[in-house]
Amino acid sequence: MKIKKSLFIFLIVFSLVPLYLMTGILTYNRYQSINRITKENLKSIGETTTLNINGFYEARKSELQVISQYAMVGNLMEQSLKQKSEVDAQTQHYVQDMLDQNKLNNPYIISISLINRDFKVVSSTEEFDSDSYSELQNIPEENLSRDFSIGRVVERETEEGKKRLVLACKAITRNEEVIGYVAEEISVSYFDKFCTDTALSADDVLYISDGHGETITQGYAVDGELKSYTPTEEMYDAYRKKWKNIYLNRHPNGQFSFKANGKTYITYYSTIDNTSWLMNITTCLTNRAQDSRNYLILLIITAVCVTVIILAGNIFVTGQVIHPIEQMEYTLKRIQETGNYSLRILVQGQGEIGYIARQINSLIEHVEQESRREQNEQLQLEKKATSDLLTGIYNKQSINDCVKRMVSRANDMKAKVVVGFMDVDNFKDFNTYYGHQQGDEVLKYVAGCLRESISGNVGRNGGDEFMFCMLERRNTDDVKLVLERLQNKIRKGVVNTETGRVMKVTCSIGVVVALGTEIEYEDLIHEADMAMYEVKEKGKDSYVVRYKIEGTV
Repeated sequence: MKIKKSLFIFLIVFSLVPLYLMTGILTYNRYQSINRITKENLKSIGETTTLNINGFYEARKSELQVISQYAMVGNLMEQSLKQKSEVDAQTQHYVQDMLDQNKLNNPYIISISLINRDFKVVSSTEEFDSDSYSELQNIPEENLSRDFSIGRVVERETEEGKKRLVLACKAITRNEEVIGYVAEEISVSYFDKFCTDTALSADDVLYISDGHGETITQGYAVDGELKSYTPTEEMYDAYRKKWKNIYLNRHPNGQFSFKANGKTYITYYSTIDNTSWLMNITTCLTNRAQDSRNYLILLIITAVCVTVIILAGNIFVTGQVIHPIEQMEYTLKRIQETGNYSLRILVQGQGEIGYIARQINSLIEHVEQESRREQNEQLQLEKKATSDLLTGIYNKQSINDCVKRMVSRANDMKAKVVVGFMDVDNFKDFNTYYGHQQGDEVLKYVAGCLRESISGNVGRNGGDEFMFCMLERRNTDDVKLVLERLQNKIRKGVVNTETGRVMKVTCSIGVVVALGTEIEYEDLIHEADMAMYEVKEKGKDSYVVRYKIEGTV
């Protein structure tokens, strides 16, 4: 049993008199009864409202589902995706009439639009730029990955001025391939009816948000009219402190209470299925209990004096002893769970508790320093094992391992893999005429050019031979552009540290670009090596790119 709990039990057992015990029981029972009834009513209203919102969601899903499955809608989408195909006027007219009728039947809908997968408006109840859907509203990326979704609140200029809207989107498929979307803009004002139609009292406030910080509707109803509600800063802060401890993934609906402005509030919350929407209803428990409050005043006054004494003693002991101990326990537990030795015990004072805290902090600091030293040593060992000591890029073993891994990834992703060999032209001359030190400078210079130019892995294969690899998802002509830029960079030359003159440097590069599902590592190495020697035979200072598609060069 924790110290705080033990101390509290001691104070209760040995400090309360029979009168206080009786008063406490009566007060508790009265409050619990009101609390239970309020929670039950609030939960019932919240569940009913959630069902209504889910019903609306399913209705929109069903309607857009019907539209997306019309054969003419699919035909119209396919025609719009063909560059030289003309859209059938009869089909266009039919689909347009269908969209107009759907909007007419649902006055809360601002627009219904058909957009192909290239985000061009094919048909709409409003006039939008046919080449761009951006004027309507961009469909959020997370919505496109789902069969149907109702998104977040957005704003758009309409003929009636700026309106706040909610976007519903349904994918249109043909042969299991997405060819477009049917989207409708729903006026946010429609959702006010969930407030006005809900059996709310004057103390109940309903709030619906889109899950991204934007309010869909909020307020309370008076005679069927929606009234906006603005909480006090204290109430808002108290609400947020409670809300941040709720994990919606584990608890998609539930209740919690909080206190602010001398009053107690209860909130029922619920997530809307298959959306990011959130609904909650907050009521003031204190106001609901106002009628029975006078009954309890006399009993509460009697108990207040005793309560003050108990709380004062408890607070004093908690603040001076228990709280510092809990701080120590919490910090040590966090260090154990996370392995973060940068945490420290935040305990002040010169007494015994403060001394113990400082000693523990000193021990934690020592452990942290030892941990960092071990980590640094491990990193240095790993770097030495994988890096070329002269150039700092990958050594022979590491770069070959990188090529093997990248070839495997390319096979899995069906992506293009680029493997290249590069040799410094006439490298022996640098060592002969300038010395090995200048030769080393040339190798480091070439390695730096490689590192800056290649968006993949680079390494030294031995001597003056280098190797690189990368995945290429773009046009293969981009590979040649990269190689030209690399050679131009190398041709600038490196400064001789002894004479101050620029030593001209050139390289011969052989590259193989492969695409397939059964690319062999050994084949790529061989082809790249042969391509490099082809450059050598043609006069050096150039490159050769070979293409290997499904095992065929």
